[in-house]
Amino acid sequence: MYYFNIRMPMTQRTIKIPFKSECFEMRLNDICDFINNLPSDTVCLLPTCNMCDVLNAAMLSRIASKEILLIAEDAFDCVAYMKKKVTKVLTDNDDDNTRTAGLSKQIVIKTGAKVMIRRNIDASIGLVNGTIATVVSVVQDTTTDC
Repeated sequence: MYYFNIRMPMTQRTIKIPFKSECFEMRLNDICDFINNLPSDTVCLLPTCNMCDVLNAAMLSRIASKEILLIAEDAFDCVAYMKKKVTKVLTDNDDDNTRTAGLSKQIVIKTGAKVMIRRNIDASIGLVNGTIATVVSVVQDTTTDC
């Protein structure tokens, strides 16, 4: 039998999740089942971004609401003669999260999904790195062409 160890920080105890299968997809399903039964404010930390992406995609697929693709739009203010160069640098780094402070150009969310803010936005209203929230709605800006 295979196990997935989870260290519970508040109680300092380790929990073993027994896997029922050797198949990766079934193990991932077992982990998702386990996480769904934890308190809603539980945070699961993983050692690599890839592992986070896989777990996040699996957890997101369990939510019945429609997928919403959010695409970041770069905005910058610089002198006119630098604008072309800045635009090229930003465009060249669109798909490389290591060059964009860990932020993705595109993310998929769903109403009901848990999200974590990864950069400080506005500390005065609590929008800071590490804040966890649940998506309750997404409103499209109808004043733009997108």
